[in-house]
Amino acid sequence: MAKAPTTVHNPKVEQKISLDGRDFTLVREQRSGLSLYKSNDAYLRIGDPLRIAHEIETHRKMEEAGYPVPHLISSGTLEEYAFLIESALGDKTFRVLFEESIHAHGVIVDDLFARFLEITRLYLSAQAKTRVEPDRDAFAHGVHLEMIVKELPQYQYSLPDKFDRILRKLAAYPYVLSHGDFNAANMFPNGVIDLEDSFPAPFGFDAISAISTLDWFPDSPEYEYYARYRFSASQRVAYFAMCDEVAREAGYPPPSLHADDFGFCRAIWSCVRMDQWPKLQAWRYDKFIKTYLYN
Repeated sequence: MAKAPTTVHNPKVEQKISLDGRDFTLVREQRSGLSLYKSNDAYLRIGDPLRIAHEIETHRKMEEAGYPVPHLISSGTLEEYAFLIESALGDKTFRVLFEESIHAHGVIVDDLFARFLEITRLYLSAQAKTRVEPDRDAFAHGVHLEMIVKELPQYQYSLPDKFDRILRKLAAYPYVLSHGDFNAANMFPNGVIDLEDSFPAPFGFDAISAISTLDWFPDSPEYEYYARYRFSASQRVAYFAMCDEVAREAGYPPPSLHADDFGFCRAIWSCVRMDQWPKLQAWRYDKFIKTYLYN
């Protein structure tokens, strides 16, 4: 799998678009530069043809491999742009459902967490059966190693060195078709969305990302973004047990043994491109340096 093309922003974004007999309304512009639209039963992604081609390639491979991703309905071109249309998986992601559960019950209720485990297991079980060529540079680009080096230039030598040392520790894991931003904000009870960040990664990266992403949000509302839910200790234990079981069934080492190593790679992804949110950026930089660069 090739790395995702460089971001190209749409010079023109319409509030409404009609395609394939559906009326779509703009939801937002994505980090990749694509524009995301929604109709009653489908989503439209439109923008740079190279970006769309990358998403279509990833989407088709994942769908064929049995990943719980939306059905790819159609694709094509509109003026100088390309587009894809995929089925909608629902109205509320697990992030929203977890927040609602915390607000209503003070905890993430068991039935909801069990569904989260089920979808994650389906995803990881399909992923474990896929293999792509190991590609250190594509993985480094996917987690934005080059960006963190630019943002923290005082660690321009130690960061790549640590990254390569960690990759050697993860050598027993094959490279697989990875989501790249696998977490509750991109997961519905019916499947997984937003493949814009997809890149080749060692098996276990997505698994640890889904549980560790929340670690990069503080508890205090004084920050621009903060954690509105937390997994309980028992839920984290159950999550790691499920991931390890899927890995063992595939003949791979348990990801829990390398949670800190995968977590370092995810942490890089979480710390870059945060200049619009300076308080959270400073908090993440501090946490990243203390956690991974002082030892």
